[in-house]
Amino acid sequence: LVDVFGGMDDLRVGLLRSVGEASDRFREDPLRMMRMLRFGPAVNREIDSGTFAAAVELRESLGSVSAERVRDELGKILLCPGAAEAFRIFQSSGMMEVLIPELIPMVEFEQNRYHTQDVFGHTLSVVSRCPLDSTMRLAALFHDSGKPHTLSVDEDGERHFYQHEGVSESIAKNVMRRLHFPHDDIETVALLVAHH
Repeated sequence: LVDVFGGMDDLRVGLLRSVGEASDRFREDPLRMMRMLRFGPAVNREIDSGTFAAAVELRESLGSVSAERVRDELGKILLCPGAAEAFRIFQSSGMMEVLIPELIPMVEFEQNRYHTQDVFGHTLSVVSRCPLDSTMRLAALFHDSGKPHTLSVDEDGERHFYQHEGVSESIAKNVMRRLHFPHDDIETVALLVAHH
């Protein structure tokens, strides 16, 4: 084996690094930034700092990738054992804001005394506990996305999210339509979200 780029060493230590200049690779195909998540944190590998910095810098170019390619990569990430960690990096890198901005309001959005995590953290916990099934994991991803839009606080200071499931259903449908998911998949995920 002739390993010009030291890939075997990186694999041994669980590191994901671009071949050559990361910015060049991402300019050639911006979808590689999502593949970075799938081959990195989604399977418990750390991303090389230079590779990650290039993705952060070039994240806006993800907007030029076709909806179908984004959809397919998103589905593959969700079916990985480290999907929750991949989505944390997806958010912290700014890539989520480019591709699925509807999920941003969940980040650092406080819930109520029945929850120990913000809405985004809770969502990722639910995703990670779901079976490796794309329908279930998509429903988990969107199930509480409507909470930030339905907050009310009663006279005792308790936070409530009445009818958030309906808003979450609408968000799921809008995102999945934009990413060109099949109609039947959209309807099934929306039904699960609406009745979660």
